[in-house]
Amino acid sequence: MPFAKVNNQRIHYEDSGGSGPALVFSHGLLMDATMFDPQVEYFRQHYRCVCWDERGHGQTATDRIAPFSYYDSANDLAALMQHLGIKRAVFAGMSQGGYLSLRLALTHPELVRGLILIDTQAQQEDPSKTPGYKQMIDIWTAQGLPDAIADTIADIIL
Repeated sequence: MPFAKVNNQRIHYEDSGGSGPALVFSHGLLMDATMFDPQVEYFRQHYRCVCWDERGHGQTATDRIAPFSYYDSANDLAALMQHLGIKRAVFAGMSQGGYLSLRLALTHPELVRGLILIDTQAQQEDPSKTPGYKQMIDIWTAQGLPDAIADTIADIIL
């Protein structure tokens, strides 16, 4: 279970290694790096695959989650790339992972070989949805993700 200390975060990641082009996977909200296990298994034969747990998710999670933006997450990913010695990569991001991948492309274009964007968008989320997201995040940070919700999410995406 490798971790990198970047931007005052203890970021968990998995790296298949190898000399092929780098392919970096960023998960969606309430998920973790394991959501891309089937893709990594397939692509690792020809690519160096990196998956990571974003702030507040998976093994990167801490007891207390400070507010952060997708720009912060993009900077975490850029620092992780530097830690791993990866100069350029194709970034595959699903939902939240796509948001941060787009911000990485804006702030660190020299790192981006290409983007694979899955169920995400470039524009800002509709402001009318903000209260619902805030309620969900408040519950998640206060109580953790209930097993029933985790099972439902797993059934939807797996």
